[in-house]
This record gives sequence, structure tokens and C-alpha cells, in this order.
Amino acid sequence: GFRGAGKRAAEGVLQGEVGRRRFASEVHRAIHVDREGVRGFGAAAAYRQLRDTLGVPPERIIIFGHSLGSAIAVELATRVPAAGLILDGALLSGVARGQEIYPWLPVRLIARNRFESNRKIGRLTLPKLFLHARADDVVPLDHGRRLFALAPEPKRLVELAGGHGDAFVVDSAAYFGAIAGFVRELRRGEQPAQGW
Repeated sequence: GFRGAGKRAAEGVLQGEVGRRRFASEVHRAIHVDREGVRGFGAAAAYRQLRDTLGVPPERIIIFGHSLGSAIAVELATRVPAAGLILDGALLSGVARGQEIYPWLPVRLIARNRFESNRKIGRLTLPKLFLHARADDVVPLDHGRRLFALAPEPKRLVELAGGHGDAFVVDSAAYFGAIAGFVRELRRGEQPAQGW
């Protein structure tokens, strides 16, 4: 269940003791932020579950978001303390992507959920790792690059082989290597710098 898998994933990521495939599986099942927030939980509820119920201190929690979930992760990071933030296939904003897909619609006027990471990322001083597949046809790489440019240091952008939903498999060494490096720097108490 969430309680066991979530704690193992959170501790494993931060201690670097969980294998690559097990890590991906457990994070995806337990704490992955996606289109629904967090599977079975809201993002804030999942954070509280880790912190309050499982006793994981904020300095050992890394917020992770993929695709549209990246906007939810950015929002959560503006509200709670955490060790770091990992964004995979992040979009600049829901409105910007919607306007690209539907150029004939007044998306800016009709969008209820704007998912404006571009307006929030500049407030985040925690370490940030951006992962983005070069062949992403759902959220183009340009979104990740532009969001990265708006983010303050410390930050790192890793461009990967593969597409929107498979870069962690197609380019697993780079994907999990970047995450492992990010976690190592956080564990040392150092601020990851661009190019670490």
C-alpha cells in the first residue's frame, strides 16, 4: 500500500539504495504526481502523508512531477518545504500549451486551470532538476528549456533521448544517473549547481 511503498520510495530515493527499476515502480505507484495529482491522493495530502504519518522530514522529501503533474509539483513546492524538486517533461503553462494545440481557440480566456508554472518557478529557491526528452511530442522540449531559463539557481537541465512517456526507459542511464547525482548532492548538504 501507499504507507509502505511511499516510505520505501522516499527513503530509497534520498539514500540512493533502491534499484533503478524498483525506484521507478515505487515512486510511480506511491508518490508520482501526474494528471490526477497523486494517485488516490491530492499532492498536498501525499506530502502530509509522508511528513506527518510516515515521519519523513521535509529535508528528505523530493517533490516530483511529470507532464501536467509538473505544474502541480511546482505549485506544491511554493507551499511546503522540501529538499528538492524534479520536473520531468514540464510544461511552461497549461494555457501556453493549450494555445499551441488549439491556436484558433481563445485558450487564455476560457481556461479554468491555468497551470502557470512560468509564473511560480521564479519563487522557488530549492534545488531543481529538469528532465526533458528531446523527442517529446506532448510537451515540446522548448517548454522545459523556457521554464528552466525562468528558474533561479540552483538548477540543472538534462535533455534525454526518447519521448514524453518513455525517456526513463529509452535513456535510463542518463535519467536515473541525473536523479542519483541530484540526490547525492542533496544528501551532502550541498546546493546542486548547474552542470554538477
